Parts: sequence; C-alpha cells; structure tokens
Amino acid sequence: MLRDGFDAFAEAIDQICGRRAAGVLTLSAPTAFVAKWLVPRLADFRAAHPACDLRLHASDSLIDFARDGVDVAVRYGPGPYSDFDAHRLLAERVAPACSPHLAIRSVGDLRHHTLLHFEWSRLTDQTPTWPAWLRHAGVTGVDGRAGIRFSDEGHVIQAAIAGQGIALLSDVLTANELASGALVQPFGPVLDAHPYWVVRPRHSVRKADVEKLVSWLVSAAAGSVPIGAKPNAAFRATT
Repeated sequence: MLRDGFDAFAEAIDQICGRRAAGVLTLSAPTAFVAKWLVPRLADFRAAHPACDLRLHASDSLIDFARDGVDVAVRYGPGPYSDFDAHRLLAERVAPACSPHLAIRSVGDLRHHTLLHFEWSRLTDQTPTWPAWLRHAGVTGVDGRAGIRFSDEGHVIQAAIAGQGIALLSDVLTANELASGALVQPFGPVLDAHPYWVVRPRHSVRKADVEKLVSWLVSAAAGSVPIGAKPNAAFRATT
C-alpha cells in the first residue's frame, strides 16, 4: 500500500539522519498527495533546508495538531479554516483520464468501459464524483455508480494507468503521468474541484522551522510543474 511504503520511507530518513525525534518537523498531508506530489519534491526541500529534519504523516483523516504531534498540514477541502493560519496552496481540476491503450475517444465510449471511483469520506456539491460529472456533461445512458471503488486515491490512479478503466483524476496528482503519456484525457468537460490548503496552528512551537516549511510549500506550489518534464496543457478544457 502507498501508506505502508511511505511509512517505511519516512523511517529510513529518520535512521539515515540519526537525529532525535524531538527535533523533527512533522508535516501531515493526504496519502495520495504525499505519494504523487510531495515525495518527488523532497530533495528540493532538503537542498533548501538541510538542517530541517522532516517527518511526513500520510493520512486522509482529520488530524489534531496537539494530539498527533503535527506542525503543518496540507488539507483538501472547501475551507476556510478560520481557527488556524491557512493559505490556499493549489487549485485542483479533474477530468476523465485513462490509459491510451484503452483507445477511448468520445463520451459514448464510457458505456463500454469500467468507471473507476474514489470513495470520498465527505461529499459536497464540489466533490468530483462520476454522477456529478455526468450531470455536468449532460451525459445520459451511463450508470455513474457502477464500476470499481477504491478507498485510496493513489490506487485509482494506478488502476487507470494499468488500463483497468477510466477515472476522474486530479491534474495536481497526475501531472507527471499526463506529461509522460501514461495517462490521457480523451474529452472534457474539466471540473473545478476543491483546493489544497497549507494549515498550521496560529501559535507554532517551532516557528522558525514552521515558517521555512510553509514558505517552501507555497513556493513549490507556485512553480509546480511535472517532475522531470516540461509544462504542458495536459488538462484541456474540452467539452
């Protein structure tokens, strides 16, 4: 599982650094965001702040900063987070995406392919589900609740890459796969989804290190492009 693999990765970092856990800055973020966006950028953070030890806590559940020992959190949702210091980090857009090997070309092809679903823990009017997308696209004759469901968003992405079906996927989480051609977006419309936020307590214990981490996240998000690829218009506003 992505979480198991990431926990092993975080433990390895702690062992290599050989420093006291008490001096580690903890960042909590959704599991798929950690695996697909954050992990590929860790070297940049280490290069910018070699003295800052970082522990990554991958979780899709709400966290309690004090109880869970978290210094900074990246969260996905409508916001605002009025009880905390919060900054909008990344806007997200979603669209149907699949392996190019499926040769899906038009909306009508949805009737002949498996829909892949992520099981959202909380639903709002802006949650990107297949029923919501089909209504927005004006598509009829497709059962938006049929298909395969996953409790981990990263697994939905992997299933789509493997050609198991077509999914509504995030441009933030699949930028590299779209740039490389491992995934394609055969048609729109593209939907605006919830943004990602960077959130922290108003009074941080290790303010200097927290400031460094928050500033790096904001900077990395502002210049966010696919890792190892040139920026392109991977998500087209087609209809």
